[in-house]
Amino acid sequence: EPCARRMGPNMCAGGMKEENCVQKGAIGPYPYAVGMLQVLSYGVAAWMVQQDAFLDFEQRATAATRPPMMTQGEDMVIGMFLYLSPWPLMPLHWGWDKLHDLCFKCTRKDQIWRPITVQTVVAHHIANEQIITEVFRNITHGSHFDPRPCDDACQQKLLPFEVTSLEDLCSRAGGSIRKVYSKCALVPK
Repeated sequence: EPCARRMGPNMCAGGMKEENCVQKGAIGPYPYAVGMLQVLSYGVAAWMVQQDAFLDFEQRATAATRPPMMTQGEDMVIGMFLYLSPWPLMPLHWGWDKLHDLCFKCTRKDQIWRPITVQTVVAHHIANEQIITEVFRNITHGSHFDPRPCDDACQQKLLPFEVTSLEDLCSRAGGSIRKVYSKCALVPK
């Protein structure tokens, strides 16, 4: 059962206190791989699926074919396994200007708070044909948010990550992340 579903170690640490997660047996805090895009190396994925806890999770998740069933949370599970791994791993993050969640419950018919631009890497939860068309148009022809179309050069451009490594994450927020995120102990000060 998820507890203190938050993005990033500091927000998760606060949520864990607020929701008494440790008393409920929760682990963490840990940053998790946001569900919009999850890419694992072969070695990490192979390690993950060999864990007894993964097999248990997979069996419970696939057995649930009628409500209540898991309709979200795979991103948290992947984040949890990265947290439990023996390596100094963490999800890299391109930044919220490149990742877009268009509608969480897919009841909205408009684009949400982060406009699609030529820097968009992922557009998640596209609810209908109108939104698909608008996403495509904004990227290929530009929009009032970013009037430049994404031409061949734009499509080949390497976009920088906002969080580049575990070392980078642990050095942020004035060192407070290092205090709450146990993986930071694997990074020299």
